[in-house]
Amino acid sequence: MELSYLPIDKSDIDKEPDRFAIDILNEEFIFEIFWNNEESFYSLNLYKGKELILAGRRITYGIDMIAPVISYGLDKVAIIPFDKTGRAEKTGITKENFMESVLPILLV
Repeated sequence: MELSYLPIDKSDIDKEPDRFAIDILNEEFIFEIFWNNEESFYSLNLYKGKELILAGRRITYGIDMIAPVISYGLDKVAIIPFDKTGRAEKTGITKENFMESVLPILLV
């Protein structure tokens, strides 16, 4: 099993989504991560090429971010936000801890 995390840059994420492409199982996927100001949580859009395959998925601590996607070979992949300090088990994902102690771990 290969273990890494998504390369999210949250520096201006409350103004515009962070968009990046990564290869998963030799296929390119485009991620858009954004901060929902009204509800105060991070969300995800996922594309395969130009096709939107997951829209507005709330990023929740300990829950697979791409679980609803069972096609494109992603049924063999998980992306789970994990907190190396353990504090997010009580607080959940916050603007402050995301990409600091809470990292979205890619499990392939």
